[in-house]
Amino acid sequence: MTHKLNGSASFCGLMAIQQSANILENCLLINNYATIDRHFLLLQQHILNFTRHQEFILVNLDKC
Repeated sequence: MTHKLNGSASFCGLMAIQQSANILENCLLINNYATIDRHFLLLQQHILNFTRHQEFILVNLDKC
């Protein structure tokens, strides 16, 4: 799932999400479980930031 998110975010130009997904994916591949929680939370925050930004854009489109 992380691999697909990494590729999809890269394709869409969502670099913060892509970079976080890439780091998390690499941690999972090398079994670096000590840092997974931190990287997952960072990825989650980037996704939430994107969602908030998306909602702001869509709301303001109606005002144009």
